[in-house]
Amino acid sequence: YLFYVHRNPPPSMRLVVSEDRGKTWQLNDEIVVYQKQQERGAGPGTSYASLWDDMALWSFGHPAGCFLDEHTLLLVYYAGPDQDNLSMHTARVELDG
Repeated sequence: YLFYVHRNPPPSMRLVVSEDRGKTWQLNDEIVVYQKQQERGAGPGTSYASLWDDMALWSFGHPAGCFLDEHTLLLVYYAGPDQDNLSMHTARVELDG
């Protein structure tokens, strides 16, 4: 499992699964944990340098997670309406199997 910041439109926090230890990822089955309509630097035609500079201004990120048990993930990240109004968020994900 990989919990990550998706920096392309739509900007979001996503959970994705790999069944071969990270060689390939099941992108069609990603879970969108958090999504924002627009984030600075995430639009089409944004240069890599501009995106890199704008990441410091994003109002969500720092994904982390752990297993609570073999069928449950706890995900943690920060998010808010803007960079000056952020809070910690959690998501509990029940896994199949």
